[in-house]
Amino acid sequence: MQFGLDFLTIQAQYAERVAALADIPLTRALFLYTSLPIRFGVPFGDLVETHSDWQAFLSALQASGDLPQTVAAFHARSQRSLLGLFPTRPQFGCFSFEYLPHERAVRPHFANRDAPYPGALHADHVPTRKAELTAMFQNVHARFPEARTVIGLSWLYNLPAYRRLFPPAFTASLTPLPHEYHSLGLWGQFLNKRGTVKPDLRDHFLTAIRAAADLRELEASFPLSALRAQADVTTFYRFYSQSAGRLS
Repeated sequence: MQFGLDFLTIQAQYAERVAALADIPLTRALFLYTSLPIRFGVPFGDLVETHSDWQAFLSALQASGDLPQTVAAFHARSQRSLLGLFPTRPQFGCFSFEYLPHERAVRPHFANRDAPYPGALHADHVPTRKAELTAMFQNVHARFPEARTVIGLSWLYNLPAYRRLFPPAFTASLTPLPHEYHSLGLWGQFLNKRGTVKPDLRDHFLTAIRAAADLRELEASFPLSALRAQADVTTFYRFYSQSAGRLS
């Protein structure tokens, strides 16, 4: 998914407040407290400040001295250069997953691909969402029989309507994951289904970060925190077994 400039701008403004309150260089705050490195081409597997794509951004920022202008320029560049760069994950309705071979772990992902009304997580759509997850875990079982763990990381786990789609043992393991600034697991809460920023949420957030007196208050400006859950993959096979009899 590609994101609008507004999505990167609120992150840059957050980093400016971090730099002011923590008394650290803005360049450091931009790297540690935003997803800009990822958006500008630095892969999660090589997330270091010395990466050439990030250094290119920092060089441009130093030359211009204008953060909004530089973010806008690199946003435009990344929209062009990242087209087709990342493989498309198989989609199961609103769900997809990535497989992490080193951890032998499955990471579920959610995208609102349903009609706006009554909403993808509405109670009426629970059977549909569970059917999608059933199909997804059938695929996991067939393609990655060596998988051992399912790891979830998202602000969405704050929502009862989302949690009810997953095994209770999985959601019972939920713990806050502070400082998850590089991923959509935190920043994704500001986006609507079209990938654009929710205006009311943005305005409330920007007001809160301007009023924050220290880092604790700044971190508390996020409406919801990122949460992490983990359970054995067999927990999922059992949970969805009624509608997925082929899993064992």
